[in-house]
Amino acid sequence: MTIYDYPKYYDVAFSFRDYEQEAKFLDFCNQNLSSAKTNKILEIGCGHAPHAGELSKLGYKYFGLDINQKILNFARNQWNQIIAPNHFFQKDMISFEFEDTFDFIYIMLGSLCTNNDAQMKSHFDSISKCLNSGGLYFMDYCIQFEDPLKYQNENEYIIEKDDIKIRSRFNIRSLQGTENLFEEAWNIDVIDKGITHSFEMLEKSKAIYPDDFLEFINKRKDFEIIGWFSEWNLEKPIHKESEIIRPIVILKKL
Repeated sequence: MTIYDYPKYYDVAFSFRDYEQEAKFLDFCNQNLSSAKTNKILEIGCGHAPHAGELSKLGYKYFGLDINQKILNFARNQWNQIIAPNHFFQKDMISFEFEDTFDFIYIMLGSLCTNNDAQMKSHFDSISKCLNSGGLYFMDYCIQFEDPLKYQNENEYIIEKDDIKIRSRFNIRSLQGTENLFEEAWNIDVIDKGITHSFEMLEKSKAIYPDDFLEFINKRKDFEIIGWFSEWNLEKPIHKESEIIRPIVILKKL
């Protein structure tokens, strides 16, 4: 069992985020950078779909993709008054297909996990097939502008909500003998009604560095990079001397 099988705990673990402001920023990017001015939006690795309600208020038709059925069921139940259950899909982000297409696609918190170049290509092939021309692919914390090991001993926080207390600790290590492949361990202690539940999540992924990503996109010919920015702020483009805080990369489908 993983914390993804306990969606309420997962929801609490990330409740420090301001979903309303994040949804408004996604809308701002769509309104100002996209040339696909319609309203179907897809989240990759949607989990409990925390932006679904706010994006619906802004006039979008929200769709979510995730591989974990339990957390998808949680999202369906949470939003069943405003979003049809068939707007949530159990699919693998590495390779997927839709009968429909979308005008805006986004992925949050570095959720893009590919282990090699073939998986990376497959993911972007899938995105390209279902993203309309002129539409955006918004990537949050997916590109490594700094050494992934830089903060390996500093990633710990405690959060409380609804009488549930969660302590999260993150650690990352380089896998020897591999090319830019890292393993991240997420250890979670949950205290709920006096009972402690502990989880350990291990996830392997290949670090995607800016120069490699730029070369990858330029070779594809079906996307252009609008830019990469720090702190979710289009007025803070990332340069070599920049302080990097929660970087985003925005692509446009050609």
